Amino acid sequence: MTNILKPALFGLIALALAACETPAEKQQRLTQHNGKTVEQVIASLGTPVSRTPTQAVWERTDSYVVRHPEYERIGGVMLLVGYDNQIVNQKCLYVADLQNNRVVSSTLSGTGCYKMLPPPAG
Repeated sequence: MTNILKPALFGLIALALAACETPAEKQQRLTQHNGKTVEQVIASLGTPVSRTPTQAVWERTDSYVVRHPEYERIGGVMLLVGYDNQIVNQKCLYVADLQNNRVVSSTLSGTGCYKMLPPPAG
């Protein structure tokens, strides 16, 4: 296997493993902060971007570069001539509904949320 294809293969394997999350595991991940105090969630996720007595919102933004190889036919042979870099921006919002300073329900929206709320430690 060429060195160019190895990173792509590892990326695909990681993507496939992330997709192996069962619905029960996903639900457990999404509700892992339910019942905790806001201070406990802050210890895990950092300071919320907004907070009222009934709701707290955390935001995670991230960006990364995806490199797409560019090929040209030169002398009848396809040769790698460079890369086209594409910036991918991600934004995830974790919204916690609060009652008596405890999370009673929560939602996630956006992209890259798996990084914001990884699976709880077993």
